[in-house]
Amino acid sequence: MYCSSGSGVTLDPQLTGSYNYLWSPGSSTGSTLTVNPTTPQTYSVTVTSTSGTSCTVTGSVDVIPVECCSPTVDVTLDGYSNAQELVDEAILNDPGSHTTDPFTGVDILTGIDIYVEGELLIDKDLILNNVQIQFAERSTIVVDSYRSLRLNACNFDACSSLMWKGIEVKEKGKLYTNNISSDECEIANAYNGVYFNPRSYGLLRRTRFLNTFTGIYSLGSPSSLMTSYPKILSRCYFESTSPLLPVYGNLPNLPANGNNGYSGIYVENDLIGLTSTNITFPSYFSNLSNGIIAKNSILTVSNTFLRIFILKQTIIGSYFKGMEFIHLE
Repeated sequence: MYCSSGSGVTLDPQLTGSYNYLWSPGSSTGSTLTVNPTTPQTYSVTVTSTSGTSCTVTGSVDVIPVECCSPTVDVTLDGYSNAQELVDEAILNDPGSHTTDPFTGVDILTGIDIYVEGELLIDKDLILNNVQIQFAERSTIVVDSYRSLRLNACNFDACSSLMWKGIEVKEKGKLYTNNISSDECEIANAYNGVYFNPRSYGLLRRTRFLNTFTGIYSLGSPSSLMTSYPKILSRCYFESTSPLLPVYGNLPNLPANGNNGYSGIYVENDLIGLTSTNITFPSYFSNLSNGIIAKNSILTVSNTFLRIFILKQTIIGSYFKGMEFIHLE
């Protein structure tokens, strides 16, 4: 069990019926115990039934110190927020940041700084230009079904010393990055930089995935592989430059080989095209445990560079398993 500094954790034997409890250290007799240690601590509880039978259970609480985040931003969103709330807050705090597309009427936000603590649901089409978003631990952006999110020259990063979850794209949702050739986006310190659900769509250009456990995690359906929505990646960069931030809460713990990023791309039962316009500016993978892990997928790779930083300790390259078709140029 884990807790971060400043927040407690409740120990609960989860028993039904009438019992007497005695916790240690201390002498609390409640059925649960809320603790907030500053260093790793072992706790035990002795449970005694009405017939006098007793047993003792011991457990430990690990502590992950968290550097608190106090961002200076234009818009702060906490809890569960949606795209309209984001637009309204942006207009309220910086009216000049908002325009609409003259042809489609889609809202456009430009040049604002945002802090997200919780989940931001993109439930209407939205365009973000030159937007910086900082995320609290476990926070995420979710692109809803039949909605699209377009990012141009945006930077997304963790605000605290723990990972955020990343961007999730639901079925029939769409994610685009960088329409203009000079723009680049960066997604940093996320568990999955982008998580594509089955039958979602992505066109990602000039996007850097930095210090993520997995840069792109893409799942399709075995029954509809040939009709899956492809993910097109052009001039994308996947790299680790430092050990990954720890995770907390509802994210799985990082395995030992994930200290420098588990994989740039993990794809299963899906279609992925990875390329660059030319070899002068290739896509690349750097300092990861695996470049690409592909299972039962169709994968096309061209103009891509696989860089090895630490031989034998870091494995860079592509690991293919159960591929129906591989095309390398």
